[in-house]
Amino acid sequence: GYRVQIVAATGRDIRATLHAYLPGEKVFVVDEVAGDLGPDAFKVLDPPTHRLAVKKGEPPVEPAVLKLVEYCVYHSLKEGASEVHVEPGDSNLRIRYRIDGRLVEKLRPPSRLHGDLVGRIKRMAGMDSKPGVPQEGRLRLAVDKRPVTFLVSIVPSRAGEKLVLRVAEDDRGTLKLEKLGFSYEMLKQWRKVISLPAGLVLVAGPSGSGKRATLYSALQERNTPDANLCSVEDPVELALPGVNQFPVDESASFGFPVALRAVLRQQPDVLMISDLRDADTARLAAQAALGGKLVLAGMHAMDVPSALARLAHLGLESHLLGATIAGVLARRLVRKLCPGCREAYEPTLAEKRQLEPFGGNLKTLYHPRGCDRCRNLGYAGRIGIHELIIPDDTLSDRLSQGIPLSDLRTLARHAGMKSLRADGIEKARSGLTTLDEVFRVTT
Repeated sequence: GYRVQIVAATGRDIRATLHAYLPGEKVFVVDEVAGDLGPDAFKVLDPPTHRLAVKKGEPPVEPAVLKLVEYCVYHSLKEGASEVHVEPGDSNLRIRYRIDGRLVEKLRPPSRLHGDLVGRIKRMAGMDSKPGVPQEGRLRLAVDKRPVTFLVSIVPSRAGEKLVLRVAEDDRGTLKLEKLGFSYEMLKQWRKVISLPAGLVLVAGPSGSGKRATLYSALQERNTPDANLCSVEDPVELALPGVNQFPVDESASFGFPVALRAVLRQQPDVLMISDLRDADTARLAAQAALGGKLVLAGMHAMDVPSALARLAHLGLESHLLGATIAGVLARRLVRKLCPGCREAYEPTLAEKRQLEPFGGNLKTLYHPRGCDRCRNLGYAGRIGIHELIIPDDTLSDRLSQGIPLSDLRTLARHAGMKSLRADGIEKARSGLTTLDEVFRVTT
């Protein structure tokens, strides 16, 4: 008969051995799943397919790499991800999706696939094939016959080139003002601001808060056949029909100030600047607004008062600040509760005390539970919370005189500005998000 030797090992040792000697076990799962995709599941629209063919003398692309690319793109979209991160390591790649603002690890294929995987995406995006150079590109695909644009970023790291694919805003359906999360009253106020014939309008927030989507949406509101719409961007994230878009290029001495001076000679009616980041750009934007242009500009700032203070810190003269500011919008993103499984509850005593400054006797809040619809997270998607100030005569006069940040906050409140936190609490009250989410993203 057979002699059987019985051995034992801890689960930790078994997992460590598998990772050490079978680093590619998940790739085989990817191959099987991607192999089930239909012929219309994944197609490169630009560049044409014939330009993706391997040229004579080049090594063929591994089928596992082709399937891995298809898998990552297809399933990231199906899971509602906004980004795919491909991060090289010494023995494995780490592939993560950003879902509702948070990165979630999905795959750890072997590191030997890294070069071919990045090379394949470079070719698909029409980028330079040489390694070790930071690059940005654009990838146009059809996934289940739906056109999708990915913005591609490649940066060299210690272990190799890190690659990020980011879904363009229009393909996430966020380029309509109604979908950005404005309350009814604030949307009316914002539409009034962006319909002005002239003035400087700021959209403030940290990275990833949806400033560009808000600016693009405002441009689309003003996009009529008789208007000259221009934008100066770094980079151009999305092609907008009817808008003249100009990418800045610091390496070619075509930075924001140079680009703005050139574009202003073409007499735009509405001018969008993706980022007010230096004194020259801020001054040119204010002078254009004073000269009869509506200028929409993004800015890295935490709230409305700090956006105004930052303009002053950039050296913008007080008289220009007071004369040109037509409106300032600050924005954050909070995760939305899944409507299929959210649960109502009575606020705790501590929560009621937190809510006291915002008025009202709040008797019901909501928290996440989790279901199949939201992958047991309790959240599905994100929504914006905002604060908006339209300066009245008092605030404009004080801006012209130059005032400290603390006084700006007080004056903004007196001018009727609802804070980011107050807007978030209204959304928590209506069951769109949770109190924890609001307090996490606001100060």
